[in-house]
Amino acid sequence: MKWWKNFWLTRKQNDRVKIQLICFLLGIFCFSLGFYYSVQLYQLLHTPVEYVLSGSESSEKLSMQIEEIEKLEYVETVSRQKEKKIDITCKTGTISLPCIEVSKEYLESAYGLTETETMKVIYLNETAYEQLRRECQSNYGASGSKDNWQAGYSMGEGEQGMAKLVVAKSLPDDSPCVFVSGTSLELKKNNSQIRVRLQYQDLEGIQIEELQEAGAMIINSEQIEKNQLLLNIQMMQARDWLIIGCICLLFTAILKKYGK
Repeated sequence: MKWWKNFWLTRKQNDRVKIQLICFLLGIFCFSLGFYYSVQLYQLLHTPVEYVLSGSESSEKLSMQIEEIEKLEYVETVSRQKEKKIDITCKTGTISLPCIEVSKEYLESAYGLTETETMKVIYLNETAYEQLRRECQSNYGASGSKDNWQAGYSMGEGEQGMAKLVVAKSLPDDSPCVFVSGTSLELKKNNSQIRVRLQYQDLEGIQIEELQEAGAMIINSEQIEKNQLLLNIQMMQARDWLIIGCICLLFTAILKKYGK
């Protein structure tokens, strides 16, 4: 610790020592920022992401494409998907919301939503719930609690009745949307969309290439570009701050060794 004692005693008399101290502190600060953005990048890369794909119009070929996608090691779960409109009846009228229909297995694996009742269950994301609450001019939009209440609904070709509405925080929440489960037969009818959830993301775009090699075309390309841009920004911030930190510490070492 003798070098530190000498350093501390001479810091006020020697400008080189002052610069050396400033560079050292700046280097530690930049390294801290670089480490912070590196952790952020790591968390983003290991955050699950969902792609919506367009496959073959042939049900048999689409099933083969799904089988190929399921074989990819980073795929967590996959399902056929249908996009619909659903009308939910509340005290003040009827509200129309976008609806995504996937398999029960996908709901359970991707979002942890398990259906154990025979009644139709409609899962709302937080944004859809807020819209429902506002337009119904009520805390819940129907009778019951926020987590579990019933309301009338109609969807698709004549499907209607009473359903249990559940707000699920695990659902994607970038826009108002509800999710429902569909049977294998329902999802196969006039449908060529695939929804796939990946366990993690990559920076090289290999995942997208392999999904396209399976014969599917990505539909939600805007979301993918947004995710890729965010990953690139985090990577550049981590890289730049670490480089600046290295330069500052290297300059500190040069001043210590060769400075007079």
